[in-house]
Amino acid sequence: MMLTQPITLVVLPGTTPATANAQPRSLRESLCLPNEQLHRGALQLRNRYIATRFTRFAEPGASLSNTDEVINWARQMLDDEQSRLAMELLHLALQENPQQPKLWLFLLEQSFLNSDVVQFAELADLFLERFAGQEIVATTQPIIDAMGHDMAPQDPRYAHVRNAGEKFMLPNWSIPNSLDRDEKRQQALHRAMVEAMMSHVSR
Repeated sequence: MMLTQPITLVVLPGTTPATANAQPRSLRESLCLPNEQLHRGALQLRNRYIATRFTRFAEPGASLSNTDEVINWARQMLDDEQSRLAMELLHLALQENPQQPKLWLFLLEQSFLNSDVVQFAELADLFLERFAGQEIVATTQPIIDAMGHDMAPQDPRYAHVRNAGEKFMLPNWSIPNSLDRDEKRQQALHRAMVEAMMSHVSR
């Protein structure tokens, strides 16, 4: 379930073969929607792609802004070992509407679980930049910093966080608030997350 590189979501019209297969230069770029006036054809192609690949989100402008629905489906895909598909859905939803903090936190937790230090740091910077001054940052930045410290204790950005060896529990940002989820699967997922966290603490 490792996700080590950003996902190329859609090949846009006018893209050359050389650039079509290239990975986005940064997460910032991959999370940006093409300008509507300059790339109307690209947006139409993107919407058709989403409607085909994610049939539940046939009208991206509205459906991908339904944060709870996106989280539920992304979580289901992860449970079904379709991690790349889940990450692609989250990227597409943030392209459509980046003002969905729960989706940013979902991606941050998955980067943490995948031990992807580079992606985690870039996501954290983008999240903190976008929601600067909002309450969501005040409540989550200490947790994000603690996660960063567990992943990269020598990184000066996280040196201030806490004493080495202090226990840290995952925030479970990637578990949806849904009454329809199977309790046993949720408990199994939680145990797996705790075990993954403990492996980081013991390093």
